Amino acid sequence: MGVACHALHGRAGRWLINEKGMVASAARLETAPDGFAERVAAVFAERVAAVFAEGSVEEAAELIGEARALTG
Repeated sequence: MGVACHALHGRAGRWLINEKGMVASAARLETAPDGFAERVAAVFAERVAAVFAEGSVEEAAELIGEARALTG
């Protein structure tokens, strides 16, 4: 997700100088996929809970695909 955050910032012509708050910062950009921060949080919540289900992997892939399409 970090690379997606950097890509979204780059597309918006904005600097991202550290990882602290990068998801929230990316979510505020007009170039971010809908619900970016909430969707990233959901993916990692499942990971932290050690319930990294197939759906989480698919959601993460979908979210990164959307970010890629918006920054391509």
